[in-house]
Amino acid sequence: MPAASGSSSGPDFLDRPPIVDVWSRTSPKYRRRSLLLLAVNLGLFVGLCVFAFWLRTGQTWPGDPDRYGPMLTRSFSPTDDEQVTLVDLVLFPVSVREVPMQIVVMGLLLATLATMPLLTTLLYRLPAALLFVAAIAFVAMMPWLSLSVLAGCALIALRPLGMSFKYALALLGLLPVIVYFFFATRVPESSPTALIQPDVKVKLYAPWVLAIVASAVILAVVLGIAKLINYRPGGISPLLAVLLVVPIVLFQVFVGADELEYRLLEYRFGPGSTEFFVPRELGETLEALAYDYHQRHPAMSPAASRQRIAGRLESQLRIELAEQQYLAAGHCQRFLEQFPNSAYLPNVHYLAGRALDMRLDLSRYRHDEPRAEYYDDVPGAASREHWSILAARYSASPFAAVALVKQAVVAGRNGRLDAARRLLSTAIATFDDAAPQTQPIVGGLRQLFARETPESSLKLDPQESVVEARGLRELIDRNAEPPASPGALPAVSQLLRLDARHPLYEANLRRLVRRYPDSKLADNLRVRLATCEPSLSRRIERLAEAAARYAATDAGPAALFALADAYRRDARPDDAQAVYRRLVERYPESCWAVQARRLPGVPSPVPPP
Repeated sequence: MPAASGSSSGPDFLDRPPIVDVWSRTSPKYRRRSLLLLAVNLGLFVGLCVFAFWLRTGQTWPGDPDRYGPMLTRSFSPTDDEQVTLVDLVLFPVSVREVPMQIVVMGLLLATLATMPLLTTLLYRLPAALLFVAAIAFVAMMPWLSLSVLAGCALIALRPLGMSFKYALALLGLLPVIVYFFFATRVPESSPTALIQPDVKVKLYAPWVLAIVASAVILAVVLGIAKLINYRPGGISPLLAVLLVVPIVLFQVFVGADELEYRLLEYRFGPGSTEFFVPRELGETLEALAYDYHQRHPAMSPAASRQRIAGRLESQLRIELAEQQYLAAGHCQRFLEQFPNSAYLPNVHYLAGRALDMRLDLSRYRHDEPRAEYYDDVPGAASREHWSILAARYSASPFAAVALVKQAVVAGRNGRLDAARRLLSTAIATFDDAAPQTQPIVGGLRQLFARETPESSLKLDPQESVVEARGLRELIDRNAEPPASPGALPAVSQLLRLDARHPLYEANLRRLVRRYPDSKLADNLRVRLATCEPSLSRRIERLAEAAARYAATDAGPAALFALADAYRRDARPDDAQAVYRRLVERYPESCWAVQARRLPGVPSPVPPP
């Protein structure tokens, strides 16, 4: 019997194609809605790709168009030394070792990047998914991930063996991504990452495991809800939008933009920088420039040409140092203004003070193998504000130990020896026996997500500052005398004003010896003069004589320590160890003995029975 008019079971209904995706609804209303919501999701996905690129570089876009091509090439090249791998993504700039919450952020980010094109292929078909794949390649700048996702989308579109179960198709499309994760996270035995401890490797690989599990869950949830609402685009797109913003929200709430900005600051300007304040071998550069100059000025001798170029190159190095200091200080100041409540404020003050104290060491510049090095142990006026803030506001931080010693040096140089003593005593009392800040030792998941202290990545050992503080306080206590004339600086203050790496250091020491031949400080000045002897054999001879001559003064242990160092430089480790042991046994309370006991192989003295 024919069906009643208007019944849903009539012939028209039976002739309709089944609704398998959002395009199955051919009504213009649904098509417009689908296109609009697809565009919204694509816009959000591009934003997520921008976020992924920002996590890697700290930039929302390469900025300079000339940098975009090389950066994309490095990301795509499988052999380039600077290629970006998946392991790099979890180690730089925000490392999962120091910020374990980044495991969740990176896992969900990669899961969302991988599943959105797959879901788009299933719900909107392959042509729409190609836009998402292109965003991964050219906005997030992860071309290899985009290729693996494209392969997965193609598998879904081909529907091998006539597969129609969408979740099975989705898992099939996820296989190329899983294969990519497996090969891209394998670490060669020669890589430094291969030497990482097993408990840390768990953190390195946890994001990929989470990404795979989260991808399977996301695919199941979205496809299940899409089936329940009969693939209406108005119900699918908001769910996808939520998935896109979750990694960003987690990062902002549990990690923070200041974390990323600080890590980039530390990478560029910190002690391990490969861009700023990096030692440089100058031999080939100097010889090439000198040869070219001599060719253009044949009347000048080769030696004179080399000397002229050496002077110009030295001036250029000093200009470059000033420019690097300006950049470092400027970036640090911007961080301090942009993130006034960040936990990394003391770190940034330390980086700024260190950069402003940086000086050029040219002690080897005039030698046969010229080399430019940098050092930061001589505080200057420009860094005073940063050290003052660290000592006053962050007195319990390891950075305060450095700041107190820096302030003491400045006070001692200006003749304020009592103030210098107080600062040094504060540093010793506060930080003696203090250990470097490290990650707390806990177990299970707490160990996995235990976050290291903000200062731990700089590996700052407050004991090094304590040793320096003991040495300075002992120098002041044992050698301080009133100035030779009213208004003059004490002899100790004049010594503190000298820079041991300055080319005129030895000449200035001789001048002080002549001015104060019978002072308490004279023996220390003569020991320091002996360490300036360029010949190791002659230096060892002079230091051995000084150690015997000044055995009853504070210069005696200083001479022994310098003698052991000279033996070590002369490739005589047994003699060096013997001198270190003699130093520890004869002068157990000396700052030099304390410093020697920190060296490997030097035993502490045995107390008498």
